Amino acid sequence: MKPCRAVLFDFFGTLVPNFKLSEHKALLREMATTVGTPAEPFVERWLATFEERATGVFPTARENIFAVCETLNVTPTEQPCAEAVRLRLAFEKRHIVPRPSAVATLRAVKALGLKTCVVSDCSPELPQIWKETPFASLFDAAVFSCEVGVRKPNPKIYLEACQRLGVEPSECLFVGDGGSGELTGAATVGMRAVLLAVPEEQNNADTHRIDGEEWRGVKIHAFDKLRPLLENEKALKT
Repeated sequence: MKPCRAVLFDFFGTLVPNFKLSEHKALLREMATTVGTPAEPFVERWLATFEERATGVFPTARENIFAVCETLNVTPTEQPCAEAVRLRLAFEKRHIVPRPSAVATLRAVKALGLKTCVVSDCSPELPQIWKETPFASLFDAAVFSCEVGVRKPNPKIYLEACQRLGVEPSECLFVGDGGSGELTGAATVGMRAVLLAVPEEQNNADTHRIDGEEWRGVKIHAFDKLRPLLENEKALKT
């Protein structure tokens, strides 16, 4: 096994807590009211367009809103649509709060001489506000699914991260909460993978985790457990 040269991190559910599904649906109902559609059909159809949102088929929230409204036979005017876009962006900004010790751990990872990359399945809001987050300066690269057109566990998104960092998959550790089958995807391309299993979010019906997977490999329960793991690479082989 080659020495670890880079650590790749998932974003939602890893660097920041997952949204609560109840809060996310409340936001979507507010957006529905703003653009003049029935609330529950809007919520259902918005959630069903995650693939398109996360792979850049809808490159802006505005286009996504118009597409959902069209299926409900509603044509919103520009001002209500702009307000719905604002609500969504504000929601995302409010929820980009680092997990305890996440920033300190990232600094420690950099101090070990390791490269870092965030690999996120996300809609256009995250790359739009990325530079405003406390994370941007701590990463050598950022790969957003909505910009590269594929999402985890597609091998292309992991290989894109490797290319940007100038490393091989076998030199990488991937850290994530297990959404989108991301850990299996990372392992499939030859990376080591670690599950961040925060106790209060595991098996919680209100945790908004898409396509979560069962992971039988290495697990940590808090961010500050990552540095000792990196310093003891034998532990990553289990």
